[in-house]
Amino acid sequence: MKIALFHGQALIRELLAAYIERSIDAQVFQVTGIDQLLTLTSEHGPFDLSIINCPPDLWGMEPIRRCLEASGGKPVVLMSGSIDADMIHEALDLGIAGYFPLSMGAASMINAIGFVLSGEKYVPPVLILDANIYEIGKVRLTRREREVLNLIGAGKTNKEIAQKLGLAEVTIKMHVRALCLKFEARNRTQLAVNTGVGLRHVEDFHAPVVPAALLTADQSVPEARAGGCPEEDKVPKTQG
Repeated sequence: MKIALFHGQALIRELLAAYIERSIDAQVFQVTGIDQLLTLTSEHGPFDLSIINCPPDLWGMEPIRRCLEASGGKPVVLMSGSIDADMIHEALDLGIAGYFPLSMGAASMINAIGFVLSGEKYVPPVLILDANIYEIGKVRLTRREREVLNLIGAGKTNKEIAQKLGLAEVTIKMHVRALCLKFEARNRTQLAVNTGVGLRHVEDFHAPVVPAALLTADQSVPEARAGGCPEEDKVPKTQG
C-alpha cells in the first residue's frame, strides 16, 4: 500500500510517517508541497491514500481540487490543526474522503485511515455535531455561505462583507463563486433573484438539514454548471 503524506513541518511529517509505517503495512511517501505531490502521483501512479495539510482558509480550495483530480478516484484526506467547520464541509462536497484534525490521537488516526480505505468518509463527531447546514430548494448552504448570501442581498461588496465577517476578501470571493456555481447564477443580481435574498433572510424560511458528511449518494446536490460571479456586481438594496 502506498500513502502520500503532505505536511509543511518536517517534524510532524516525519513522526506521522514513521508511526503509520509501524502500524500498518504501508509505504509512506513524504512530500513538502502540492506540486511535489502531483509529480509523485504522476510518476508512481495514484496513491492508495493521500493525506494533505493545506487548510482551505489559508490555501483556498484549488489545491484540494488539483489533488482530487490527480488521485484517480483514490481517497484524499484533509489534515489540519484548526479549520472553519464550514470550509471542511465545502471540501467534503468537493469529494475529499475525510478530515483528520491534528488533535486526534495516533491510534485514532490509524483507525480513521482504515475507515477511509474501506470506502467510508471519516469526520470527527464534534464536527458533525457542530455543523449548521441550511438549504434553499435542493441546494445545501453552509452557515458561512448563508451569511455571505444575506449580505449580498443587502447590497454589500466583497470588501464590506469581509470586514463585516472578519475574513479575508479572497475568502469572500471564494464563497461568492461557490454560491454562483450552486445556483447557476452569472452575477450577483441573478443570485439574489434566484435565492430570494433581499426579500427575506435565508434563516427565515429554511431549516437546518443533515450535515453533508452524512448524506447518502442519492441525497447529494447535483454539480452546478461552470461559471461564477464577476468580481463586483453589487446587488441593489430592496425596499422594505
